[in-house]
Amino acid sequence: MTKRLISIEDLAQIKVAGDPQVSPDGTRVLYTLKVGDVGKNKYYTHLWMAPVNGGSARQFTFGEVSDNSPRWSPDGQTIAFIRSKDKKTQIWRVAAD
Repeated sequence: MTKRLISIEDLAQIKVAGDPQVSPDGTRVLYTLKVGDVGKNKYYTHLWMAPVNGGSARQFTFGEVSDNSPRWSPDGQTIAFIRSKDKKTQIWRVAAD
């Protein structure tokens, strides 16, 4: 194996998961996943959801945005999070399903 310096493309391949939030009923976990876009020279963060007991995760939010700080409502029916896009930040609330 030949050693080489790390490149921008290498860094863009790194995905960073964070801020896990378990649903009030304990069946699902919501978390953030930060990914790089080399072409746009930016990082985006989206929300993902997965069953706690195994199974496939699914991407919950999309776009050229950064979604952070997800929180479940007490009844587990909605999710609130902070969305940043084009230097504007808003609090969003969406149905959990």
